[in-house]
Amino acid sequence: MYDLLPAGMYLDNQEIEIVRDAYYGYYTLNGETFSSNDEFQEFIESHTSYEVKYNWNNTGRTWIHVYSDFTDVDFQKHHDHTSSLLYSANFKVYIPYESIPEYGLTYNNYAYINLEPGGVEATDDKWEPAHYYSRNQNKDSGYYDSDAADINENGSTTDLL
Repeated sequence: MYDLLPAGMYLDNQEIEIVRDAYYGYYTLNGETFSSNDEFQEFIESHTSYEVKYNWNNTGRTWIHVYSDFTDVDFQKHHDHTSSLLYSANFKVYIPYESIPEYGLTYNNYAYINLEPGGVEATDDKWEPAHYYSRNQNKDSGYYDSDAADINENGSTTDLL
């Protein structure tokens, strides 16, 4: 997930909370079912990292990238369940009073989501490598926000995110 906070909006701290939104009993790790939601939460958190860049590309805005990598583990969903692995990345932002005259009271924030090569996608009873699978099919050309062009920093503005 990539996010470029709107101008005038700031990250309150660098802590990003990962919140799972799936039931632990649907998944196995090395053939064993997770014993609790807490254990499942810890697993998700241990395979998720994030990066924050202030003044990204000299825009004065904060860039956030949250990344999960499950390629090093035998992580599977049960064959009789079709749920997806969903989780959220929550972070606190603030808007100083000084921003209001310049940027107003309404902010539009766009997040860009994709599974990069090496990510995983659920098919049948296994997690298969993803091939740029995404529910959002928007190019990272800056269409919605010109400052966010090439938000995934790979040199291309035609990726679907």
